[in-house]
Amino acid sequence: MKHDHIIIHNNPATQSHIDSLIRQTLQSSRLIADLGAAEPLHKWLAAFKDDIKSAYFCMDIQTNPKLDFVGDLGQLPVKNDSLDVVICWSVLEHVYEPQQCVREIQRVLKKNGTGLFQLPFFYPCHGTEQSVDCYRFTIHGLKYMFSSFQKVEIFPQDDYAHVLARMLFGFSKKPLFMKLQSAVSALLHACLKMLGKRLNAANNTSGFFIHAIK
Repeated sequence: MKHDHIIIHNNPATQSHIDSLIRQTLQSSRLIADLGAAEPLHKWLAAFKDDIKSAYFCMDIQTNPKLDFVGDLGQLPVKNDSLDVVICWSVLEHVYEPQQCVREIQRVLKKNGTGLFQLPFFYPCHGTEQSVDCYRFTIHGLKYMFSSFQKVEIFPQDDYAHVLARMLFGFSKKPLFMKLQSAVSALLHACLKMLGKRLNAANNTSGFFIHAIK
């Protein structure tokens, strides 16, 4: 199966580039759905609050009074071709049928609508009985899952050195540990450079950011 419409970036995306892409997408959209989020403007999305100029709603399968509605990502209670943007961040590993969920997202997006996704590749299991953690995703699987979109860009979030550094500190997000991770990562990068090693980040990353256009 040919995937000429899918661009795979072999180097990690810079945070500024990802932020710019997200900001541009949000600012130019009329109807935005945040699907699978525990609550509106959850975690990272709060930084883009001022970029959301129009209608935004949030859905999750677990009840929360802050949500606009509760629903199943595999059977969205949304009309065909109705949304400009769908955000699905760190969600698809928590469903039993991720391919079905991607199909549903494509169904509800308008023509030329945008899907913003984040999926893990090398990351600790973080499921609970209420929020199962089922899958990790490779480039081959992602190309297949998103093949029906007209244009797809897949960005590794980091690379081998970053993953090793994060493993040493248990993928902790505490400020001190994150600083230590950065220092260890820089040292590992220097060692790899001295050894003449260049590793494809798309095959050695903790996860992927995906920008998909219907």
